[in-house]
Amino acid sequence: MYAKIRDACKKLSVKVFALMLVGLVLPSSVMMLYMRYRYESYIQTELSDRTIQNLQKSEQEILILFQRMVNISSVVANDKDLAHAMQDDAMDRYDKTKCFDKIVQTIETNNLYDMEGIRITVFDRQGQVYANWSTNYHDYSFLYQQDWVQRSIRAKGHVTWNLFAPAYVIEENGSSNYISLARSILAPAGGTAVATEIISVEQGQLNAALRQYATPEDFTYICTPDGNVVLKLDDQQVLSDAEAAALAAGLEAEKNGSHMVTENGKKYLMSYYTLSSQWSFEGKTLQVMQFTAYDAITGQMAAISGQIRNWIVFCLCILIFMIALIVRAVVRPISLLSRKMEAYRLDDELVELDFRRRDEIGQLNRSFRQMSATIRTLIAQAKEEAQERERYRFEALRAQVNPHFLFNTLNMIRWMAIIRHADNIVDSIDALATMLKYSMNRGGELVHLREEIANIQSYIFIQNCRYGDRILLETDLDEELLELPVIKFILQPIVENAVIHGFRGSDKAGKILIYGDQEKDTLQLFVEDNGIGMEADILDRVQKHRSEKKVTGIGIANVDARIRSAYGDAYGLTVQSTPGRGTVIAYKLPALKEAKLDEENSDCR
Repeated sequence: MYAKIRDACKKLSVKVFALMLVGLVLPSSVMMLYMRYRYESYIQTELSDRTIQNLQKSEQEILILFQRMVNISSVVANDKDLAHAMQDDAMDRYDKTKCFDKIVQTIETNNLYDMEGIRITVFDRQGQVYANWSTNYHDYSFLYQQDWVQRSIRAKGHVTWNLFAPAYVIEENGSSNYISLARSILAPAGGTAVATEIISVEQGQLNAALRQYATPEDFTYICTPDGNVVLKLDDQQVLSDAEAAALAAGLEAEKNGSHMVTENGKKYLMSYYTLSSQWSFEGKTLQVMQFTAYDAITGQMAAISGQIRNWIVFCLCILIFMIALIVRAVVRPISLLSRKMEAYRLDDELVELDFRRRDEIGQLNRSFRQMSATIRTLIAQAKEEAQERERYRFEALRAQVNPHFLFNTLNMIRWMAIIRHADNIVDSIDALATMLKYSMNRGGELVHLREEIANIQSYIFIQNCRYGDRILLETDLDEELLELPVIKFILQPIVENAVIHGFRGSDKAGKILIYGDQEKDTLQLFVEDNGIGMEADILDRVQKHRSEKKVTGIGIANVDARIRSAYGDAYGLTVQSTPGRGTVIAYKLPALKEAKLDEENSDCR
């Protein structure tokens, strides 16, 4: 029983069916959680953005309130009659009071500014108080002595603010905080301070501005970055001052955002907003923290999540049936393709596969057909390259000595023997024998560089016998380089081209220099002559291997092809030539460390 279950599980259809089930159930569950997270994150972001926007609107309302206070203070400070009255120390208090009441009445009757909740207080230079509110004959000189009031006197007409200060009205006994400004009333001429005015408004008006856009369940705290609670609107006392201070201290200065916090088992979305720089408390920026109850929102989200979960379960039941159909439609052609691939032979005809399908299965069938054709092409190319490599190998094993060269050489030796009775006939014959032996040796394709150089020396010796020592051969190669293996007959075709073509039509003595070096795993050889060089068009054709006259049958193109065939396209020949100055052929070869050199010679020894 277990074996049957195991074999059934190995079937592609079962695997695909199980995979699609898992691929649907798991993503669906993840999708549901992700949707819940995204929805909750969206709600948090939108709620936070809305709250911060409302706080910004509230800030604008408060700025309007503050601007109204500044405007009222400007009307009072710029009233010349009041300034003259305050400047005249001889004027009695009654007349000064009438002058003060007149300016207040002017503001109220002409509806210049909304005076609701605005308290105007003026101190003359004798410390007498004039106010639009009942002082009840109390001594308010202490107010005139406040630091912020004294700072306004030194400011010479500029406004000084005092935020969230305890009530200075004696009857109220500190029941309500005030927001106040103070500024000096300057004399019409000279700019001397003749009085000090204080404009105040109860903090309740600021509270109303903050609550204007908030829900009844919201509560608000205004704190400094170091955690000092300046203002709180928390009727339910959800937070203590210490808890609010701890939350404020953890916020980044001058940043806006939101956090989820839990207090007394309830979640709240805390949106915080940093007031503009013109707001400050004792020189510190102010941050508004507004808390919104989050339980009601999460309850709605839970209901929506349940609906989504039920809908997903229903969809899964429908999809399971569809999966079975899809598996059957997909697995059958894949199984057929698999059998064809397992039994594939090069000469097989691909039948039974539907190449006309426009889906992925059809694409697989067409790809398999293309792969089959590509394999056939590659194998044919590999056979052709192997045959070409073998042809190069066998053709390059023996030198291709030009018959015309042999004829001229032998004729030269004959005439030397007849006419000169020269003793160097033996040397010439030995040099020719050495070349013939090196050329007709059917040994391996690799020889030491030393042997290749010796063959070149024999060739130049014979040419000098023929042309009267007009060619000088020099070599500059270290002993280590001479022991490195190289392909046989890669130097003679280049030297022969230099002798026959490079020095053709030139009266100066020919010079051929062979030198090289080794850089890491690369052997670089250079054959340089001082011949007539090549014109640009000829050099271009040589570089591109388009055409080249061959003397021995193994020219620059063939030598380059042999090197690339043996070692790859990273190696080969490059040609540099300057008309009238000569040509340099550069070899790039691998520096072979070890190679089996076939020491056997042909029948000609």
